[in-house]
Amino acid sequence: MRLTAIILLCCTLLAAAGCTASQAVRTDEVKAFEQQIQDAYPSIEAISVKFTDTTLVFHYLLKGQDDEQARIFQDSRTFFLSSEVQQKLVKERFVKEHAERNFSYPDVEISFSLTDNNTTDFKYTASYYRSSTDPSLLDEYKTWYYVDRDGKTVQVDS
Repeated sequence: MRLTAIILLCCTLLAAAGCTASQAVRTDEVKAFEQQIQDAYPSIEAISVKFTDTTLVFHYLLKGQDDEQARIFQDSRTFFLSSEVQQKLVKERFVKEHAERNFSYPDVEISFSLTDNNTTDFKYTASYYRSSTDPSLLDEYKTWYYVDRDGKTVQVDS
């Protein structure tokens, strides 16, 4: 009986460790950015910034329109690429926690929903790495891609 309980406990812990949930990012810099961007763009109904296991996600719920999404993307990208965010969020938080990985830097996703927070209607993505198999090949978030509602991907001009 005791052995069964120990095995059950171990299995539960392994399952929980394998299913990593997203983690909200609530630093002073992120809070200030969220307030600033919501003040600048009235079409933003809600914003969340979170880390998943491999990605930093900026998710916007827009009030049924995507008129401002290109400017919101540009402002979000500028914020993400700022030296302060790169140092405090990316290097000191994410990379430090994932230092044992070959690919320790996060991808970044700036996603938009028009109807609800559970769907992504379109998004912009970038990676620190140029290759998914060789961590020595770096892009350092220079190349961005736009993914539309149908999954079509195009490179974004910088």
